[in-house]
This record gives sequence, structure tokens and C-alpha cells, in this order.
Amino acid sequence: MTKEKYLLAVILFFTIITSSVGQNIKYKDVKDDFSTKNYRGIIHNVRYSPGIAVVGNYILPGIGYVYVQEPLRGVLVFGGQMAAVSLFVYGLVETFADDYSGDITISGPTLMLTGLIASGIIQVWSIFDVIKIAKIKNLAYYERDSAIKIRPDLNLTGMGNTTTPVLGVNLSFTF
Repeated sequence: MTKEKYLLAVILFFTIITSSVGQNIKYKDVKDDFSTKNYRGIIHNVRYSPGIAVVGNYILPGIGYVYVQEPLRGVLVFGGQMAAVSLFVYGLVETFADDYSGDITISGPTLMLTGLIASGIIQVWSIFDVIKIAKIKNLAYYERDSAIKIRPDLNLTGMGNTTTPVLGVNLSFTF
């Protein structure tokens, strides 16, 4: 790998890291500071749409959390949902197995029902939770007085027949 490609890879890595970590509001930091009461009367221009978050969570559990920039929570919800679905499938296989010996103390239909109920609870809870998170984070961004974002910047500048990469720093202020 040449020095230019290595430098470009390092800059790309740091651009992704600095734009996604540490500068965004985290739910755990603002959850006690805001209430979603009278949310519609306060917020007019949303950063995170609760509707998009719900549809994402409904289609694939955990995607709504990634949309509202809470990926760890999304991974945990996805893992819980997969565990519940796995329990349901295991119960289904045990129910229809030809060589069922009866040695298992929990029957196949009980495992199926437990997996189905757990999956439903996780699905419904995650939908209401992602709505709350989107609203709280919207309120936090609305109330935030100012912000400073620093990002590495890479531009290509053309002079004559050549293009040259120009490295710099992008600094933005929000009031």
C-alpha cells in the first residue's frame, strides 16, 4: 500500500469516527432532562422522525435504534428478538420431531408459546421505546444552545490536467 493510499485510509477512518462518536447527543445523557409531554407543540423541525424509527424497528428489529444513533441498544434488541425467535423455532422442531422421546421436561408447544410471547413483547416494547428516544433526542437538539463540530476534510482540487488532494479541517458552529 502506498503512502497516499494509507494516508487516505487513515483520514477516512478518522472522518467516520469523529463524525459519529462523541459529538452527537446520547439518550442516556439527556433522558432525565426532558419530557415528551406537549412534544407536538414544541418541536416543528425534527432531526429524528419517530415514524421512520418505528417502521425501521418493525421491519427489522433494532434498525430504528441505529437510525436515532443508539446502535448498541439496536444490537441488544436485535439479539433479544433473535433469541426469542430461536426459542420459537426450537419448540416448533421439538413439537414435530418424529423421534420425540418425552425426556424433555418442557414440551415443544410450551417453548413455541414462550418464544412467540417473548418475541411479541420485545417487538411492542422496542416500538414504544424508539419513539420515546427519538422524541427525547429531538427535544435535546432543539434545546441545545450551541455546538462545535470538528471534522477532517479531504477535497480534490484541479489545476491544469492534474487533481491534487487537499487535506484540512472543517470547523462548524451551531448557535
